[in-house]
Amino acid sequence: MKHRTKKKHIHQYWTTKKQREKNKTLCKRYPFLIPRSVWTDKIIWDMKWNGKKDKAYNYTLADDFPTGWWKAFGIQLCEELREDLIKCNYLYQFRFEQVKSKYGQLRVYPGSLPKESNAWDIIEDYSKLSENICEHCGKPDQHILNYRGWIICLCERCYYKAEGIKKKNIQKYSRKNGYCIPSYESYIIKDAKNRMADERTITRYTPGGVEETVTYDLRAKAEAIRIRWRKIHE
Repeated sequence: MKHRTKKKHIHQYWTTKKQREKNKTLCKRYPFLIPRSVWTDKIIWDMKWNGKKDKAYNYTLADDFPTGWWKAFGIQLCEELREDLIKCNYLYQFRFEQVKSKYGQLRVYPGSLPKESNAWDIIEDYSKLSENICEHCGKPDQHILNYRGWIICLCERCYYKAEGIKKKNIQKYSRKNGYCIPSYESYIIKDAKNRMADERTITRYTPGGVEETVTYDLRAKAEAIRIRWRKIHE
């Protein structure tokens, strides 16, 4: 196979025409998924890299979400953001500055927001729920692992898949290679819950300087994720 140079964006090699059409539909409904420069706000597809431009809709910021989390609640999150931003008349001004996984949670860093917007609270709700959703397949209510120094949520099936072996073949693999793959249970963080949170609690200060505790109910959002998973896999 011919060596793939790093001069072009990696998505140019894998995105099909069908996928680009899906990305176009996605960006039309959720314009904040369009990748932009954080310095100039120009759309990345319009910017030249090594004298050439990327093809439009080759990729979106949805590609920055870990695969499992996007499958589990990506559209659900974007739909809630869309409804909130339309109410504030801020849909086309809103930006995602960065999307990534950090310490086992989804981290989405938004740009500026109007004072009346609840977008930040929506993002934080799903960040809390993501703690117990497998990053690889999207299965809800899973354990948080300290996987070789990385805090990550993986289901048992995806853990052994990441190790490149089936669970039933561990003993056979150990005898043949002289190396024993640690069990899934050995990586589970002690006292960590294996169920999505029912609520999110924060402490904040009122304009008058008084400290208050606010609790957000996450049960409806968590149940919607479970129902979607059951529809697809059962």
